[in-house]
Parts: sequence; structure tokens; C-alpha cells
Amino acid sequence: MLTLSDGTILAVDDYCIKQKYNGINELSFSVPDDIKIVNEQSVHETTRNQAYLVKIVNGDNITCELDLDELRSVQTDYDASATPHDHLSAALTSVGWNLVDNTGITTRRTITGALTPMEIIEQVEDTWTGVTAMFDTATKTVTILCPSDNKPQYAFLAEELNLRQLDIAGDSSSFCTRLRAKGADGMTFASINNGKDYVENYTYSDRIIYGVAISDERFTNKESLLEYAQATLDANAVPAVSYECDVVDVAAIDSDYSFQKLQMHKAVWLLDKKFETRVAHRIVEYCIYPNDASKNKVTLSTVIPSLQGSVKSLQTAIYDPNSAVRQRETSAVENATKAITGASGGNIRFVYDGNGKPIEFLIMDTDDIATAQKVWRFNIGGFGFSSNGYNGTYATAITQDGHIVADFMDVGTLTAVLIKSQDGKSKWNLSTGEMSLYNTKISTLATGATYKNSDYSQADLDRISQILTKSVTPTLSDYEKLDVDGSGIFGPSDQLQIAQIISGARTVNFTTRWRLRIDPADGDSLLKVYRVYHSNITGADTENVIFSAGFGRVTVNAIDAQYGDITHNLVVGGTVDATDYLKGGKKITFPEQKVIGYVVYCSGSSDNQASCFIPAGRSGSYQCASDDWFCAFSFDGAGVATQIGGTGTIDAIVGISNF
Repeated sequence: MLTLSDGTILAVDDYCIKQKYNGINELSFSVPDDIKIVNEQSVHETTRNQAYLVKIVNGDNITCELDLDELRSVQTDYDASATPHDHLSAALTSVGWNLVDNTGITTRRTITGALTPMEIIEQVEDTWTGVTAMFDTATKTVTILCPSDNKPQYAFLAEELNLRQLDIAGDSSSFCTRLRAKGADGMTFASINNGKDYVENYTYSDRIIYGVAISDERFTNKESLLEYAQATLDANAVPAVSYECDVVDVAAIDSDYSFQKLQMHKAVWLLDKKFETRVAHRIVEYCIYPNDASKNKVTLSTVIPSLQGSVKSLQTAIYDPNSAVRQRETSAVENATKAITGASGGNIRFVYDGNGKPIEFLIMDTDDIATAQKVWRFNIGGFGFSSNGYNGTYATAITQDGHIVADFMDVGTLTAVLIKSQDGKSKWNLSTGEMSLYNTKISTLATGATYKNSDYSQADLDRISQILTKSVTPTLSDYEKLDVDGSGIFGPSDQLQIAQIISGARTVNFTTRWRLRIDPADGDSLLKVYRVYHSNITGADTENVIFSAGFGRVTVNAIDAQYGDITHNLVVGGTVDATDYLKGGKKITFPEQKVIGYVVYCSGSSDNQASCFIPAGRSGSYQCASDDWFCAFSFDGAGVATQIGGTGTIDAIVGISNF
């Protein structure tokens, strides 16, 4: 039930409470024409005993926001280095609110400025990535938590049970793979990060793409700055994906399905029959209809909305004429229109030659060529813009020979025949399809599978034990899943960790990937295939070379299961060249080419020729004979024969090789 601040009871049955990731929930409903509601009017929702303030009145449609004005009623000059608990405890006490800290965070970071308690809450959420707040206006309590600590259990969404419709949206506008960061007084973390003042994450792409650099004077500790930068990058290193799900809230309808209870920040399994996937996602928005649970909707996302922004909210903002996004867009268009039409000023001037003919057209920020800094210059050579005066440089220009110079170019369709580098060493002919890239390395990355604690059972422990005891031969699937330490081999460490994973004593979260690299500059390894073990906890990659090939050389590395003296070969390994091969785990050496014997040819008075074979190294007396002649000779075992009798003669001695 809904009531107004004056005690009026609203006969509204179909109202919605939108629980949001940042805790600032919304209430929406429609009212009859005879009830007048104005902005900032108080509305009380009695089911959950929460107070709201009217923010948008659009005809009969009312949108309210959780009443948190008390948290904005006091502003102080704040400057402290503390934990999230200590920052918020002091701030909330000043307005009579309470704090529940479920984060367990003990790191200290600096927050400074003229701030309200609400702004300090927002600063905490921004400074400690992953922390968010929930608000209870009835008890005046702020609860802070880390939603990522909530692991998926048994709740799931599936067509066969509770999923009616699934809409998917994606956004990669903030996508990046590298991120620089600076703290107070230009401090970086290079000294504790292998000399790098940036962090990296190539989970989704191996391209180097820099994000907007972080510059935050609040950070005075290198370790904290590094942690914050890595967490921020990790949230932007994969495209944001958002799922809006029309669900049947079965837990609210039938108590037998209590394990399927949906709530904010909870991680649930999304079972997609179409793509045959089961992926854990977090509830980042939950629309609740208190009087009709069948209308409830949830929004799942792969990213934290506070960092990436809700895709659905962004889409809505784009089309909502009252949104800040559209208002900023409208303002930008208006400003551009004013500038171009001359409403904001500008000086127009013609330049003439010695005969009084105009040769150039200028638009400047002053009326004097000598003092003007911002100059648009139009002449027979082309037109361009300089921010450094009449003589340039002109970094934005179109010249008469067809060249376009610009730092950025936005196009819908680009039509071309030949794209080439400035020095002409790399080029791509779009007509023939021929591509030539100079001194270029090619690297591709394919994602295998992701494994977490919930993916392991006693069967996996039994399997690794069988592999280590040589009871079974491991498969490639075993290698992907059971090599949980990323070493590239099966060992006792994997067996122990799997046991710990099943018992809950160890947390594991990794993704196997396969990387192909082609490097023409590396003669020994022109082609390499890696198995990449990517830790989703630390963000680190461990590469194990599976196959490499170069000039006259192929190497296949062994994927072994090792336990004491026991070794299992999953992939037979070794190096292959002209004389060295591996087959069936055994080395094959090609025999040396050599003479294994000799044939001695003799002839006599008739047309018949006679011969005899003598093994290499065998010496002695021999003879060849026909019906009417013979030839006797001595042989030294190495290809030299000397006649010692008979009427025939030695014609030739031919060596016979082994191959």
C-alpha cells in the first residue's frame, strides 16, 4: 500500500519497486487524474516500510526515488585515511544513521573534500572497487557489501521453470586492455609492477587498447593504486553484457521453491537453451511488483554497473528526452549550431593578391592575422584549421590533391581500393584481396572453458587420482579442467587443490585459452600454439607451449602426469628434424647412409657376363665363372679387387648402399 505525506491512501494496486545495484531504489505507479502529486512530495510504501520522494511527474505516471535527503543534509570539510568502515561510521553518526559493514575490508585509503555523508558513501564505492551500499530508510541503516563475494549456488533461470523472455544487450564503448594510473603528486606503481606504470588484461582481446588514464590524488599508497587500477581495468577488459529477464518469481508463489529466491546482488545460473550455455550472472536490477509477483523482472549483468554502467539504463537514457544524456546531447548540438552560425563570434577576412583579387578566405578568433590563434584557412591548396595561428600547423585539413588529415575520423561506410602505410611497406588491396604486412606478428586467442568451485565434484578427484596412479590415460579435456595449478602437468598439487576445492577450503576461478602466434622474425618458432591458463582471480596468464614449428624444426611438448617415478604422456613430445623423430613415445633415429656391400662384374671370351656380391668388410679370394671362362681375384673388403687367375677380366666394382 502507498500513502502520501498528508495521510492520503493511494488506491494503487499495480505499483513497482525497482531495486538498483547502487541501493538507490525507485518506486513507480500511476494515479487517477483527480489526485495531484508534485515533485519532492513524500510517498510511503508500507509493504517494506520505505520512504520515497517524487522525482518525475509525467501525466499520470509517477517515479519516486528512495528518500535519502538526510544523508545530504550535512556537509563538512573531510580529510582522512581510513578503512571503509571508519570512513562511513563517522559520516553516518553525524546524521543519526547506522552502519552495517559486511565487506571485511581492512585496507586504508584517503578521501578528502567538502563532502556530505552521501558523497562519502559514493567515494567509498568509487575508491574500493566492488563495494556497494544498500539503504533502509525505516531503520536509518546503510549496509555496505561486496556482491562479488556471493557465489552462485542453486538458483537458476530457465525456460522450463521461470524464464519467460530473455533480452540481451551489449556495450563495448569503454573497452580497453591497458590502463595507466597516477596517485598523489604523480605517484605511479611502476616500482612494484616490473617497471610498468600501467596494468594489462588481454582476457577478451590481445590488442593493445589504452583506456582513459586514472589520475586520483586520493591514492598515496602504490599497492592500493595498483589494486584499484587492475580492478578498474578488469571491469573494462570484456564487453559489458546485460540480460533483462522476464521471470516467474516461483519462490514468491510456492515455498517449495525457496531455493530459487531472487534478490539484489545474488549470483544465479542462467540456462540458455538456444546457445546451450550455463553461465553465472549477477542480479544488478530487480523490479518487484508487490501485488503481482508474476510480473517481476530481473536484469543480469557480467559487469558491475557502477563501473561499466547498466546497458539497459544507457539505452533508456538515450531515448528519454528528460535524461541527462539527452540533455547533454541537446546542449552540445545547440552550442555547435551557435558556433557554426556565428552566434558566438568570429572574424571573417579575405586576403588579396597584388592585383586586388581575393586569393584566400579566413575565419579567425581575432581580426588581426598577426594575433589570431584559432584560424580556418581556405585557398586553392585546400582548407584546414590551426590552433597555433595563421602559419599553422594545420592538423585538420583537406588538400587539393585529395589528402585528408585528421586525428579522428568517424565514418559509416568507407570505400577504398588500396590501403597502405605511409612508407608503403604494408598494404591491403581490397580489389584483389592481397595483403602484405611488413615485420608483423600475428596473434590470435580462442577461449576454451571457465572452471570455478561449483564445477568440481568427487568424480574429478577420483579422475585425477586415477591419472596420477596410471589407471587411466588422460584426455585433452582432463588437461583443461584438472590442471588447476596451471603448471602444464598433472601432479600432486592438482590432486590436493581439487580436494580443497570440493571441501570449500580453496577458491578457484580460471579460464583455459588457446593462443596461436605467427612470427616471421623467429626462425626457430615461426608458428607457436600455447595453452594459456588465465586466473580470473589475479588476472595473470600462464602459457604452456604445446606446439612450435620453425625452419627444419618441429617441437611438441609433453603434457605429463607426474607422481614420483610415474609418468603419463598425454601428448608425445620431442623435437623433430631431419634425423630425429618421435613415434609412440620412442625415439627413432634414421640410420646413416653407407655401403653395405659390393658387386664385382667380370667378362670372358663369350658374350656372357658374370658377377658376385661381397658384403662390405669381408676380404678373401673369389671368382666369377661362365661356361668357357673364369676370373679369380682377391678382395680387400673395401672396394678393391685384384685378379689372380683365369682367362676372364674384371669389368667393374659397384658399391651398394643401405638406402
